[in-house]
Amino acid sequence: MPKHFMLAIPHDLSVAEVRRRLDQRLGPVLRQLEKRNVRVATTDWFEGSRTFTASVLGQNLSGNLCVAADSLWLEGTLPWSIGAFAPLIRALATHYVAHLLTSEGGAADEVAHFGGRPGSAMPDCRYIAAAKRS
Repeated sequence: MPKHFMLAIPHDLSVAEVRRRLDQRLGPVLRQLEKRNVRVATTDWFEGSRTFTASVLGQNLSGNLCVAADSLWLEGTLPWSIGAFAPLIRALATHYVAHLLTSEGGAADEVAHFGGRPGSAMPDCRYIAAAKRS
């Protein structure tokens, strides 16, 4: 049975600045992940969201990256065969995305928290992703 994951990385940036930093800094992070045998492909932005696919340990996963006013949301589905690695995958994703959002692109200072800020709600990424596919 596939395992769904969702995490939020709070930020205090504008939506446009989050997207700019992600666009500017994603290439080097993807190269680092590739050295660790993690391959990631992303789509173009569509209304504050972009989809991704990744190959980890010979398994494929997919998900969405959504920029909200106060947090960046990452959600996806892991195949059952690597569901046991979900905590590790969450930790890696949190580390790399928080790294992309820091002002210098350096290590994040405890900015990544599972679940986001209290009261924040995940944008409807499934709706956005479905609209892009249609």
